[in-house]
Amino acid sequence: MTRRNENQKQQNTETSESFIFDSSIGIEQVIELIRRLRDDKKGCPWDKKQTNKSLAKYTIEEAYEVADSAEKDSMSGLCEELGDLLFNILFHSEIAAEKNLFTFKDVINRVVSKMVLRHPHVFGGPTIDDVDQVKSQWEEIKRQEKNIKTEEQMKTELNSIPISLPALTRALMIQKKASQANFDWNSEGPIIEKIYEEISEYLEAGEIKDHKAQLEEFGDILFSVVNLGRFANIDPETALRRSNDKFLQRMIKIEELLKRDGTNILQADLTELNNLWEKIKISDKKSLK
Repeated sequence: MTRRNENQKQQNTETSESFIFDSSIGIEQVIELIRRLRDDKKGCPWDKKQTNKSLAKYTIEEAYEVADSAEKDSMSGLCEELGDLLFNILFHSEIAAEKNLFTFKDVINRVVSKMVLRHPHVFGGPTIDDVDQVKSQWEEIKRQEKNIKTEEQMKTELNSIPISLPALTRALMIQKKASQANFDWNSEGPIIEKIYEEISEYLEAGEIKDHKAQLEEFGDILFSVVNLGRFANIDPETALRRSNDKFLQRMIKIEELLKRDGTNILQADLTELNNLWEKIKISDKKSLK
């Protein structure tokens, strides 16, 4: 390489870095950053080897971290996690652009066109004030877009639900699709009865030590509980995340209380643990009032 070429390359690098660190530029900063990370010569080995498939799991993780920050009302965390998710989206787009498949501008144009098309009540069509009507209209437009035939509508829509979704979320989506065909409950009471019925069948399978049947009945219990949540307009993933966090925090408090008294949590007996659990539970309820 000649000195002139070396100087030109150095100048390009400096220009790139100046661009990356210019906060007034906006989203193009991130795109330039990704290009630098994937540079054949001086890029990052990890970033250079990524594909859309390999990035997918990280995109999912970042989406969950966004949800976690939102649940915790952590605006600082939400700001950071949204940035991480945006980085992943742009990373996917840049990889596709390298293969001349599509660019980030194509992503923007497609989503804008889709949202305008699915909101005719906002863009020139008849006004709709009812949320349920908006949802129905949205689903009908989707069916038209995908050219779903009426006689195969349920089969097509059920099969289109991604199998990679978390099981609780997938169960919720399956149930919502079934409810569109009026295959649904009329009230919470029968759903609760169904949950007890499934629990009874689970216990019966346990009595005869049929583990395969227990697995199936346990799944039916979870599916029925999701149905109860759906009917009560409770998102199962959100509810379970909150319960997970609540359990986690209470266990940490138990350990702290035991440590204060000079006891290791691994050495405490079940009675002591249960007593502390109830004490913390009562305290938590008082703090909510």
